Amino acid sequence: MALGDFTRFDFTSHGKTRAVYRRGSGPGVVMLHVLPGLIPEVIDFGRRVVDAGFTAFLPHLFGVPGKPLSAGYLYGQAIRVCLNREFHALAAHKPSPPACRTAFGSAGPESAPPYPDVRRRQRA
Repeated sequence: MALGDFTRFDFTSHGKTRAVYRRGSGPGVVMLHVLPGLIPEVIDFGRRVVDAGFTAFLPHLFGVPGKPLSAGYLYGQAIRVCLNREFHALAAHKPSPPACRTAFGSAGPESAPPYPDVRRRQRA
């Protein structure tokens, strides 16, 4: 497991419970992961924070901990997060979040990926 050297505990706030992974014994550093989730690079950075003398706290907000980054995984999680926010807005009779409406633009997910290295190559 990608987080086997971390200790997992549950944290509850505002009616939601999330898993948090902890490692280290120095001053605490809360590390919020990127979309799509706790990818191996984020977990490895947490280990470097620990090696520098800190305690790393990695809350699991979405995605699959340790799953490698790929375009499909990134876009799938982005769509899932945006749909979740859309339904919450609908239930609360509020407008949808602007970030979700404009994140992909009219051309689809390829129009604005946050990670250029996973962008689909343009055909010549």
